[in-house]
Amino acid sequence: MAFGFLRPTIVNVTLTLLVLLLPIMHENVQLPDGGTVQDTYAPMQLIVAYIYLGDLYPLMLMFGYALAVYIAISLIILAVTRVNKFFLLMKIQKF
Repeated sequence: MAFGFLRPTIVNVTLTLLVLLLPIMHENVQLPDGGTVQDTYAPMQLIVAYIYLGDLYPLMLMFGYALAVYIAISLIILAVTRVNKFFLLMKIQKF
């Protein structure tokens, strides 16, 4: 099986950066008066914070998350292009 779909293209990289810039990490913060507030963080923000703080374990977890997002987006793009080619061939054979 060839892993050519993992080659960085402008679509893969752009969609991966877009997903990593979205505030999708949530944390419930306990306030001193007993209430809670939900904070949201973007994965890129956490990566920069972990680099600045020098925390290696959470930094490696976030790099693993970024790699998983890149592979998932690459697989989605591969599936969409394969389905698109299939329907295009069906349309050509029909006429």
